[in-house]
Amino acid sequence: MLGDFNPWHHVPNVTLGEAVHKFQSRTDIRASTLDSYATAIKQMMERLSPSAKLSHVSSSDLAPILENGSNKDSTRRQKYLVLNAFFNWCMDKGMVAENPLKGYKPPSRADEKVEFLAPSELLKLNGQYTDIFRLAACTGMRRSEIASLEIGQVNLDRGYIQLGSDTKSGRGRIVPLCDLSTGILVESIGDRGSGFVFVDDSGEPHNPRRFYKNFKKAAKKGRLPESYTFHTLRHTCASWLTLMGYPPLFVRDIMGHSSLAMTERYRHLSPDALVGDMKKKAQKMKDEIEELGFFKRYGS
Repeated sequence: MLGDFNPWHHVPNVTLGEAVHKFQSRTDIRASTLDSYATAIKQMMERLSPSAKLSHVSSSDLAPILENGSNKDSTRRQKYLVLNAFFNWCMDKGMVAENPLKGYKPPSRADEKVEFLAPSELLKLNGQYTDIFRLAACTGMRRSEIASLEIGQVNLDRGYIQLGSDTKSGRGRIVPLCDLSTGILVESIGDRGSGFVFVDDSGEPHNPRRFYKNFKKAAKKGRLPESYTFHTLRHTCASWLTLMGYPPLFVRDIMGHSSLAMTERYRHLSPDALVGDMKKKAQKMKDEIEELGFFKRYGS
């Protein structure tokens, strides 16, 4: 149930449009994070009016956005997280007295079964950032982590990437390299000794927002499901590692999950959880993964 909300408790003279503009102009969080908020914010603005008083927005106004039956639980939860963050921020800034989403219970992450790509689907992703797509699937790195990756963080001799504490979880981690990811990095770095691994024609690092848009374009061209996003590549890495029998603690550390509960979403893919036809399909996919050189060096 959505919580009760009294819009007349406090009525600051701020419109929804003004609040959204200020929220989207924030400089205290990553631009890529704000970009990921865009869809939910846009849907709220489309349903309501930019001229509507922020203090008049109620739980009933937001319910159709959050409880759209055509959305997956993961999508509904993501929309909730975005809108909840928006209204909490508005409260902190004194624009509204109370969050209209107070008391709302989003779908549980524990019950979510994430989507991931088969090796053959990954190879259909061809475009400007083909190598970046494949590196993301091999390493589980987020798009912001790939865009900001520097040559000094890559140890090709020992086969790993060292990520610092500026990751989303706030903790550094070591990401092992497989044959495919090693080849991509060798080609991208060339004979350069410093700087960013992936740069555009002007020598500047890529804007991670473009990864998302280019992925959707490549996925459409490859006739892949519309629900796939760049983040599906991260799910692909965790799913493949689990399929290949790596334990949850190992997967958690590679992915940089903040808790083991996040890693448990992939547990249904572990060899001991698969039976019958699912086990046969999993073995076929494992063969494809190994044939293409994914994770060949993991655990070596």
